[in-house]
Amino acid sequence: MGASGSPSLARVVLFGCGGVGQALLRQIVRLHKTHKSCVPVFAVCDSKFMLTATNDIKALDNELLERIVSIKQEGTSLDALASAEGVTVQPADMGLEGIMADAVHRAILVDCTASEATGTTLATWAEKGGAVVLANKKPTTGHMALFNRLTVNPAKFRCESTCGAGMPIMAAVGRIVRSGDTIHKISGAFSGTLGFVMSGLEAGKSFSAVVTEAKALG
Repeated sequence: MGASGSPSLARVVLFGCGGVGQALLRQIVRLHKTHKSCVPVFAVCDSKFMLTATNDIKALDNELLERIVSIKQEGTSLDALASAEGVTVQPADMGLEGIMADAVHRAILVDCTASEATGTTLATWAEKGGAVVLANKKPTTGHMALFNRLTVNPAKFRCESTCGAGMPIMAAVGRIVRSGDTIHKISGAFSGTLGFVMSGLEAGKSFSAVVTEAKALG
């Protein structure tokens, strides 16, 4: 199954093609192939370029998503695919400006980078009515003014994977607060990386080996 998408479906715009972004693209392709689910990816950005289908209402198909993962694993820029059939590659800032002008209300900007530099773009996107999803924790841990801009529309902002290794901690806390209950204390080890390292040490692995493995896994 391809991912041809439809003008009525929300457009996924991916920021970042490192380990996390590649894992997300592989998962989306698996959903397309095994569950027949359509998660339409309309644009993929690395630090310099944005890649879209030449027909801008068409999602990128599975073959192209797999090619993106392959070249990014090799450390190659997205402009290496500029000659591919049915593809448009342009500077990332130019492409994002175009989407924000024409289709931001139907788009979900997914930040899979580990960069502080995406914060202003994410905030502008949110203020224009677009949805924002973060795997990148840095935009939410800086200035409060930026956080307020990012969450201007709470219904279109999600950042669950930035805390507690994706456990539904923030959703649960949010439900408790909205119900009127008072939270007196929250304690725990909320770092997925730290949990991975500790589990490895408990299993008898050396610290250096576990850290090396964690880094390799992203």
